[in-house]
Amino acid sequence: MKILTFSRYASCSFVAAMLASCGVLRQAQDTPPIGAQGAMPQNGALLNVDGPARPASKPDVTKAYLYVGTLGNTITVYPLNGSKPIRQIHRRDGVRAMAPDPWGDVYTTDGDPSAFHGIIAYRPGGNSTLLKIASFALAIAFDSAGNFYEADGTVVAAYVARTKKRLRVISDDTRGGDALAFDPAGNLYLGREGASSSAPSSVTVFPPDAKKPSREITDGVRRPYALLIDNSGDLVVSNCAPCYYPGSGPRRSSITEYAPGSSTPFLTITEGVDTPIAMAVGRGGLLFVADHPYLKKGAVTVYGSSGTLIRTITAGIDQPDSLVVDSDGKLYVANSPYRGHAYSITVYSSNGARLLRTITAGLRGAHVITIGKQ
Repeated sequence: MKILTFSRYASCSFVAAMLASCGVLRQAQDTPPIGAQGAMPQNGALLNVDGPARPASKPDVTKAYLYVGTLGNTITVYPLNGSKPIRQIHRRDGVRAMAPDPWGDVYTTDGDPSAFHGIIAYRPGGNSTLLKIASFALAIAFDSAGNFYEADGTVVAAYVARTKKRLRVISDDTRGGDALAFDPAGNLYLGREGASSSAPSSVTVFPPDAKKPSREITDGVRRPYALLIDNSGDLVVSNCAPCYYPGSGPRRSSITEYAPGSSTPFLTITEGVDTPIAMAVGRGGLLFVADHPYLKKGAVTVYGSSGTLIRTITAGIDQPDSLVVDSDGKLYVANSPYRGHAYSITVYSSNGARLLRTITAGLRGAHVITIGKQ
C-alpha cells in the first residue's frame, strides 16, 4: 500500500500559547503558527525566498530527498539515505503542511499570507522556488494530473499543475474542511471538523471536476484530523478529538476505514488509539499511526490490514508529529522533544520492528516531513 495524500502538520485550535513547546495540536484557522525559531548556519546552500539560492558546495546527486519542516522558519533538506543536511531553506513563517508533486517539487503551506505567501513550492532538493501563492491553506493534495488543491477551512481551491493558474473554487459543503485526499478514481475527499450537533463532523466527497459533493460520510466520523487512501482505494480516517481540543473532554478517538463508494465503515480501530495525529501506509497492508497524547510520551502503533494491532513502537519515539514511508517501505517519524530530548527523525524497518538510525544533525524542529524525488 502507498500514501496518496501527504504528511501534514497543523497547530492547535485551543490553548495555543501553552502548546508552543510541544508543537503538535491544531490551532484556530485564523491564528498564525506557534514559534519563530531562527535558521541555523547550513552546510550547503541557503535559499532566501526573497532572492536566488547560493549553490551548494557539492552537486546534489541523490535520487530522493527528505524534507523536514518546522513551526519556526526553516525547512531542512537531507539526502534520503543520509543523516547530514545538504541545504536549509530560510522562511518568514513556519510549515503547516508539506507534500511532493509528481515532478518532485515540494509544496508547503504556512497558512498566514499576512506574514508571507501562504503556499510556497520548491523545485526538487529545495534549490530554487517554483511558485508562491497567497493563501490561508491548511492542507494540500494532488490529483492524478498533478493539479494541486488547497483547503483553508472555508473553501477548496484548485490550480493547474506547477502554475498559479486557478482551475476552480469549491465552496459547497467545504466550511471547516482541512484534510484532503484523492482516490484512484479521482474523487476528492474533504475532512470537516464540524461545529455543532446540527453540523456534525464529516468527510465530503466530490466527483472529479465537480464543484458540488456527491455524498457526505458521517457514520464513524468524529473530528477527522487526517485522511489517506490505501492501494485498495479504501478511505482511512483518523478521528482525533484531542488533536483539536487537547486536555479537555472525552477522547473517543478511532481509525475508521471505508470501502470505495461506501459511507459506512467496514473497520473501526480503537485499540491503542489515543491521539492519532498522523498516519502512513506501508508494505503488506500495514497501517502506521502516530500517537501524540497531550503532554505525554507518545508511540507509533502498527496495524495489519484487518485492523489487528501488531506492535507498538516506542524505541526512539518522543512525541511523534508526522510520518512518511519511502519507496523501500522504511518508516520515517518526526519527533518533538519530550522531557528534554532533542528533535529527531527516527527511521525504522518496513515492519516497524527495528530502529535503523536517528537523524538529529541540523534539526531546529521536526513537525512535518515528506519525501520527494529528484
